[in-house]
Amino acid sequence: MLNFYDLTNEQRALSDAQLATELPNLSLTPMKVGLLIIWLRDNSLAKLSANNSFKGMLPNFIEDDTIDSALRDGVDDFLGYLITPNADVFHCNVRSIANQAGAVMGGLLTYGIVVKSQVDEFYSIGGGQPYKGITEAQVTDARDTYNTLEAERIAQEKFEVVVAHVINEYINTATDNTSLIAKLDEAKTYVESL
Repeated sequence: MLNFYDLTNEQRALSDAQLATELPNLSLTPMKVGLLIIWLRDNSLAKLSANNSFKGMLPNFIEDDTIDSALRDGVDDFLGYLITPNADVFHCNVRSIANQAGAVMGGLLTYGIVVKSQVDEFYSIGGGQPYKGITEAQVTDARDTYNTLEAERIAQEKFEVVVAHVINEYINTATDNTSLIAKLDEAKTYVESL
């Protein structure tokens, strides 16, 4: 179940259709680079050589001019990141990186380089896909719930401000019962004017 409070302000600003497209690309947690390198090796996609470069199917894929250049660039960026000094995690739980990873995985699926189970394994390295299969209707329902809860929260905050104002400006300034009654009438007029 999608909870809009778990999303960033940037994500909340997206349309429901955009969110339904992008959220499935997110992993639950960052992915450990070492585990991604093992995943590449175990799936015969790329093997890290002694000179800290990749060899194999994906590096060859990058060199194939018949493949979409955006996909080749995405694969190249992904492999390049994995061999970056001090890179210990791949943040597939962050929107921009997740969208790039989703595009790469989708492209590799389209070209038959990977199969669905391999993509699932990839995401399992980051704890899985918490929003896998989410629909636009589910996003809309979650947004509606969020908007309702936010409206209630804002109304409660406004109420608390009004109560504090009435107490501080009217009730606490009364000096006796007669002035308290007069102040309560003033407070009533104030509240009715809101």
